[in-house]
Amino acid sequence: MLSPAEAQDLHKRGHTIKIQTIDGFDTYIFKYYCQDGDDKEHLWEVTRSQDKKDNGMYGEPIWSGRRLGVAEAQEVLKLVAPVAANN
Repeated sequence: MLSPAEAQDLHKRGHTIKIQTIDGFDTYIFKYYCQDGDDKEHLWEVTRSQDKKDNGMYGEPIWSGRRLGVAEAQEVLKLVAPVAANN
């Protein structure tokens, strides 16, 4: 697990290969699937969430991050792999 500061830093410096947006009733969540610099072996999930306040505005972002397991990383990579042309 990454601290909030580490997660935000990875989002800024890493290479994002996929973004997932979840628009909940009272929360916005952005999931960034990132590679960290020269480390092409591991894939990270960095999450930025913002809760809706009573006044309708959204609060400060909350950052978190975790390294994906092999099976999880493969599922994400399948979503971003180029589709082979059927000729």
